[in-house]
Amino acid sequence: GDSTLNSIVNVGIVEDNVIYRNGRIGGAGINMDSAQRMLVQNNLLYRNESGGITAFTQDGLESGDGNRILGNTVYFGPGKGRFGVQVIGKVSRSLVRDNVLVCGKGPAIHIDSGTVPGLVASRNLYFVYKKGLPAMIDEKRMSLADWQRKTGVDATSISRNPLFKDPSKDDFKLRENSPVHVL
Repeated sequence: GDSTLNSIVNVGIVEDNVIYRNGRIGGAGINMDSAQRMLVQNNLLYRNESGGITAFTQDGLESGDGNRILGNTVYFGPGKGRFGVQVIGKVSRSLVRDNVLVCGKGPAIHIDSGTVPGLVASRNLYFVYKKGLPAMIDEKRMSLADWQRKTGVDATSISRNPLFKDPSKDDFKLRENSPVHVL
């Protein structure tokens, strides 16, 4: 049999990477099938075709319990991207904090209802072009205010354009008046 099936990646770090031009046939820039207790921090993902960062179960034993997704920037241009961060599979513990998640069409954050009780999220910036709804639970899109009410998290997060210097030229430095500076 395939030794990668029915396994769990337990404890790892994905840090300080620039990840771009992935996912033409699906997947995500950072794709964590059954990865647990991972630290995913300070990564820049842009010009990817499908998803940003995901923790889920497909080929492994169970979903990614105890993952920390911190300080990442995920950028999709207008009309692009399925999600910024996705945590699905009834995950019992996840931390999503200090991320800048910009999506062209998909939600900035997507979880399933089984993951809600174990989610801790704060100080994130969520933005979807054309006034799109930035959050999703199961298959229901919602505003940040509705997300905050339904999950009980993200009280310190905002939904605004982060004001990058020039994302069309892959310049993701923040302008001086960026709302990220107040998080």
